[in-house]
Amino acid sequence: MTARTQVDVDHINAAEAKIASAIQAVKAAVDQLNAQTRDFCGAAGSNEKNGNLQQQSQADQENKNKQYADTNEVAEKDQESARSAARQYAESEGANAAVLRDVRFEGRGHLARFE
Repeated sequence: MTARTQVDVDHINAAEAKIASAIQAVKAAVDQLNAQTRDFCGAAGSNEKNGNLQQQSQADQENKNKQYADTNEVAEKDQESARSAARQYAESEGANAAVLRDVRFEGRGHLARFE
């Protein structure tokens, strides 16, 4: 039981690490997008000269930020689920542990039992 639980916990921990890595990748992509948007807005200049390019860029950025927030929220929930599953496995392992007790009776022998 201990070996199986440890394998399950290891799989959960590996999944949690992948989720954390994915969160970092999403954050890096959003940071890169923010930088590109700033560059684009700077190149677009004022709305008077270039129509509504700057407004469109800002609207696109807001949409990307919302998508990032939604993706990040889902990833964080998945990560918390993985942590919760690991805790449950660890707790059930402790609850399922058996202890062999040697109970001695006065002059009548003894009895071994699991608790």
